[in-house]
This record gives sequence, C-alpha cells and structure tokens, in this order.
Amino acid sequence: MEQAFEPLVVTPALRPTLRNQEPIVVVQNHVGLYEGNRKDPHHNDGSLYLTPLRLLYVDRVNPHTRSLSLDLAQVKTAVAQAGFLTSSPKAVLTLRPKSMTAGDAPLSTATTSSIDWQCRICRHDNSGAAVKCTLCGVTRPPIAAGDPSAPLTALACPACTFHNHLSMRDCELCGSPLRPAFGPPPTAPPASISPLPSDLLVKLSFRGGGSTSFFTALQTALREAAWARRPDPAPLPAAPTPTRAVGGISQIVSRVDASHRATDDTLTAAFQDLDALQAMAHEMVRLAGTLATKAGPASAPTDGSDTGNLKHWLFSLGIDSPVTKDTAGAAYHSELAKELEEFLDPVLARVGGILALVDVYCLFNRARGVALVSPEDIYKACTLFDTQGLSLRLRPFSSGLLAVQSIDLSDAVVAQRFCQYLQTFGAMTAVELASYEQMATPLVHELLLIVEERGDICRDDSLEGLKFYPNRFPEMALDGAV
Repeated sequence: MEQAFEPLVVTPALRPTLRNQEPIVVVQNHVGLYEGNRKDPHHNDGSLYLTPLRLLYVDRVNPHTRSLSLDLAQVKTAVAQAGFLTSSPKAVLTLRPKSMTAGDAPLSTATTSSIDWQCRICRHDNSGAAVKCTLCGVTRPPIAAGDPSAPLTALACPACTFHNHLSMRDCELCGSPLRPAFGPPPTAPPASISPLPSDLLVKLSFRGGGSTSFFTALQTALREAAWARRPDPAPLPAAPTPTRAVGGISQIVSRVDASHRATDDTLTAAFQDLDALQAMAHEMVRLAGTLATKAGPASAPTDGSDTGNLKHWLFSLGIDSPVTKDTAGAAYHSELAKELEEFLDPVLARVGGILALVDVYCLFNRARGVALVSPEDIYKACTLFDTQGLSLRLRPFSSGLLAVQSIDLSDAVVAQRFCQYLQTFGAMTAVELASYEQMATPLVHELLLIVEERGDICRDDSLEGLKFYPNRFPEMALDGAV
C-alpha cells in the first residue's frame, strides 16, 4: 500500500490535516482498502475523506500510524464495482506510478496478462489469464481485436477474436487455428531493456454503504481536476455598444433590455466579489491562527489590551472547511463531534474547562458563519464524545442544565478553585463568582451546589440572597469549639 499512498497526519480530534484551500467534499465511514485483489488487513476499517485534491483515509484502530493520503492527480481511471452476495461494492482505482506526473501520457496503452477482467454476470474480478469466472463459472466474453485492455501475451483468434493463451494452437472458444495467422509465439523482451512502470490497482471497499454518492463525488472531482486549474484573469469590461435612437414601442423595449443587462452585470460583479472573498476565506483563517500563535498567552482575550482584543477578534473568525450533512452523510454527527473538539479545546482552556451547551451552540455557530448547525445536531454530536474517544464530555446537572466539560476537569479541581476564591474574597454569591470565573451564572450555581455536597463550602440563605462561605466547621470541631 505504500507504493500508492503516503502517510497522513491527523489532528488530536482524529480528523485529517488539510492543505490550504482544501475543503472536504464527502465523508464515508467503514471503508476498507485493497491492494489489487488482496485485502489489506492493516487498513480494513476507516473513514474515507474526499477533497478536490486528495483521498484521505483515517484508520479507526490506529489513526496516528496507519492513516494514508492519495493525490487525485495520480488516479488514472475510476470504475464502480457493484456488490455481489457477501462482497461489498467497491471503487476500483487505476493509479499512475509516482514517477509519472498527472500530465504524462502513458507510453503504451497495452497491458500485461495480470490485468483483471470483470464478469458480466456476477461482477467478480478475475485474473487476465482466467478463461472462466472463478466465482460463477461464466466464460470470459470475447475481446475485440485492438481493444487496449487485451493482454500483450495473448493470441487473438482470427475468426471469433477471442484471446487465447500463447501455448494454444487452436482457439479455445471456436477451434479455429491460431498459428498460421500469427506465427510463433512472441518472445520476451531482451533483459537489457527495462520494462515500463506498470499501473497500480487499488480498491475502496464500502462496507457501510454510501458507495454510489461517494463514487459520484469522486468522478466529479477527477473531472474538474482542481489540482491542475489556475485562476483565470478577470475579463476586461466590454465597451458600450452605441444604440440608434428608436421611437415608440421599440425604444421602450430597448430601454427595458438595457436596464436588465445593467442589472445582470451588477449582480455578476457582486457575485465575483463574493466568490473572491470565499476563495480567500481559508487563507484568512490560516493567517488568523498564525497571528494568534505569535500573540502568545501573555494576555487573555478579555484583558482589555490591544493584544487581547486582537486575539478575541481572531477567535471570532470562521472555521476552515466546516462539516455539513452534504459532505459527511451518515457520518455527520461523528464528524461534527470531532470538529467541536477542535473548536472547543482553546475555548475551554480560557473559561475554566466547562461551558454551558447553549453557549457552545452560540459560539460554534458564530465561528461557522453561514453553515449553521441546529441545536439538535449539536446535542447529538456532544453525546458521541465518549464513543469517539475524544477529550470532552457532555455533563447533565440535576436541574436539567447541560454543559460540555473537559475530561481533565474533575469536581475536586472545581472545589479547590472555588474554595480559593472564597478564602481570598470572603462570602460570595453565584453572580459574583461567575464574574471571576468568566462562566454563565446558572453553571456556576450548579457547580457551587456540587461543591457544597462535597462538604467544602456552606451556605447562608437570607434576604440578601444565597451566599456561600468556606466550611470552617471541621476546623472548629478539631479545636473543640463545637
């Protein structure tokens, strides 16, 4: 498999690392890889991502060591293969050798006898030397003379055009003589002549469905060939065409047509500006990340300084290549969970490791721009944090409040932090503590109740409101005051 694919680096959320201006077109889970007709046991189940430039395979068992990438420029042909009985539907890719570029034409259209042929009945792939299908026994159909898929080392019958093995003197299908028409069998090329690099055959096995939509998107990406496109120069505005003054109805119609053309030109120019803005969106996000990294953690985004304000604005920029239902399909919620982890990791580091789900919804949709996500989809994605092996958890509280919490944040850590505030500033309400913690007040109230159940703090419920104090009763009991 190393002959065709290259190693792929994945993010901490187990998503592929994308290049600049490389959006994800479609995602499909439960995909296995074949090298020729041999199943690859090390790449038997994974998620397959399609972008305009590459095929990206993220292995489910060992994503950091077995994930692979394949440039679409290396794909020569792509053929869909239907499933049969226990065989899953597949996409058969013929790849150019890595020594050949996408623009190089093959030196010969002939192939060797090891090329597969597909049975017209059961769609099973057979070796080039097989006369009958090894699965159902149907005879191989005749191959027309001059067919580029005909093997070099086969003899075509002059009567029925069936290709026979070199050792045959008579046609195996119709019995016509072969030698008089073709002479002695061809000899192997001299050892001094180096053979041409042969094409590689890779199969993508779709064991979880979705082969049709994925193959359609793959054909579209190969046809558009985004890796070979270059931006076209902007067309020069056409010179206005002088019009001859016409009276009556003709003049009115001409004015209406001219007004429509002017409107169309205005809309075209506006959409060109919008397309240019969208084309630069990925570069803007990359630049924002670079600037935020250079700014460093010296100042928080809310400290009021210029650097803090800059980091806050950079945080509000869009998400590069957002996950959508059209691109992810059945894997939408699992991919959305991974994108949520990538987005929330730096956010939770600033807000104490926990954030109310309603705040997650607002912040996440603000960063996605126009590709908004419904509350139900965000909730379903958050419930998959545990099953996907991510570093976040969805935590429900007794009041019904839901929050997204880092797996490293425990109740003991929260209790220690809250007790430190109370020992430093004295009795505090949930509103006062929320201003120090940069959290929502309902979330701080729920956490205070949990810390109270632990026995670390105690309450004073009076007309002035509910206040919490450090729990001194254990110390007083040791001193004999109680």
